[in-house]
Amino acid sequence: ASTMAQQSPLRLYRGLFRAANLAFRDDAPALLEAHGKIRAAFETNKALSDAKQIQEQIKLGSEIQAILTENVLQARQRDEDNFELRFHDKTKFPDNAPSPKCGSNK
Repeated sequence: ASTMAQQSPLRLYRGLFRAANLAFRDDAPALLEAHGKIRAAFETNKALSDAKQIQEQIKLGSEIQAILTENVLQARQRDEDNFELRFHDKTKFPDNAPSPKCGSNK
């Protein structure tokens, strides 16, 4: 199995789009912004020829992909005092995090 640092740029590009789609599902403005930033980053770096710089960019992209996939949650306001969080099967919580439930701070 290849490591994330050995991931091809095309595979990373597709993976970042999938991660953005998962993180920002049903949020068109956020999806457009994320897709635009992904495209811009790849456009900016397409002329890189130094192997070390390419690997650094792939590592950065892989880290961003992991954050989008595992750590970004969507919240929707249900009413004035309550929000609904959207978890998915790839959401990760730190070992010391409280259980994923919301309560009132009043």
